Amino acid sequence: VDYKQFTVAERSNAPYTLLPAGYVAVVGDATLSNGRVAQLQIELRTIKFDNIATMKSAKLVVGDVAMCKRYSAGGELVNGLEFEIVAGSTGTDDGGSFHNLTNGTQARLIVGSRVDIKTFGCVIGNVLNNLTLQSAINFCVAEGKILHVSRGTYIYTVPMVVSGALKIQGDTRTVSFLLPVGCDGLHYTAAFSGCEIKDLAIKQAVRYTDTPNSFTAIKNLDNTNKSQYYIFENIRIDGFETALAIDRLWNTKIENFQVLFSHVGIVASLSVLVHIDNSEINVDSSVGSRGLVCATHSEGFFISNTLFFGCEIGI
Repeated sequence: VDYKQFTVAERSNAPYTLLPAGYVAVVGDATLSNGRVAQLQIELRTIKFDNIATMKSAKLVVGDVAMCKRYSAGGELVNGLEFEIVAGSTGTDDGGSFHNLTNGTQARLIVGSRVDIKTFGCVIGNVLNNLTLQSAINFCVAEGKILHVSRGTYIYTVPMVVSGALKIQGDTRTVSFLLPVGCDGLHYTAAFSGCEIKDLAIKQAVRYTDTPNSFTAIKNLDNTNKSQYYIFENIRIDGFETALAIDRLWNTKIENFQVLFSHVGIVASLSVLVHIDNSEINVDSSVGSRGLVCATHSEGFFISNTLFFGCEIGI
């Protein structure tokens, strides 16, 4: 079979009456019967749209695959906005993993191992991402995907809640920023195993050294159980009262961890086998400032090539 690809420029009359412009299809030689061509076989492929709104209003059918360049009209280009059209009520429209289409079907996000937060509608700049960022986190926790914080600054005004093991990956801490305004950064609701944050900066909108605050960048709300096998790598925490507060850390790696313009670096009581390496805890010199705090018994800390600077008490 010799396949040739073409792009539909206008709506076709036959045999498919709902092919929109931009529809990519493959036409091949037909099944041969008695030496004759029986019929043309058409294999439908990806339909491309500029944004999700245009996709939602299109006359798509179950089994189609749709790809969008942008989340919204006039927005930034987003990689990974590819959807499979499925029956209605297959999932819940959360603005990212599922979208309800006007004809009653749904578009289900096709994902690999990681999900860009822009896939859920997160926007760079002076726009609140409270709902979109939380939806992206919830999806990645539920599906076991890596949450990718692509380069840019993402603003929100309520702490982001992490209710399961989650891996967060930025591009690097100098270009990927979470910017909580007047609130904590991340809340782990319980003790989990295998959480990771890499190549990311979490910055408070107003630094503690300019106006003291009571916010924590990364906090565990449940300190009664062990949080195991966490990795915090190539992270910058800027402007919080406390950078990291997780008691009962076990078998955890903290590497290239930079704290700036804050009051307390790391709080990790009742913790065992915590490795801190190649890090900088640079806090203010006011009363109560600390680099590393273990308020109750901890053991097996390995600290190497790490600077505790400015604090009233280093460790």
